Amino acid sequence: MPIPASDLRRTWLFGPGADARTHQAMQESGADALIVDLEDFTPPARRDEARRNLASLIARWRGAGRIAVVRINALEADGPIDLAAARWHRAPRRCRRCTPRSRNGKRS
Repeated sequence: MPIPASDLRRTWLFGPGADARTHQAMQESGADALIVDLEDFTPPARRDEARRNLASLIARWRGAGRIAVVRINALEADGPIDLAAARWHRAPRRCRRCTPRSRNGKRS
């Protein structure tokens, strides 16, 4: 399935990082871009699990023709660990990384 042109990417769906059932539902939703959120949607106690499964999740979503996006934590918190987990497949055209909010709630 081809990736839709940027002006046709209408639906961006956020989901938790450590919930396989939700990941499957997201893939089947028909959304153009699927965002695995390691910040707000993933409890701190499950972030290591989410990072371990990130490579296979992104590969599966890419295989289904979806744009895969990873939303990371703030760089002064767990952001560097999230970035390391999101870089494993080295496919910059097919996996995007969202920037986290800063402490004041604005984008960093």
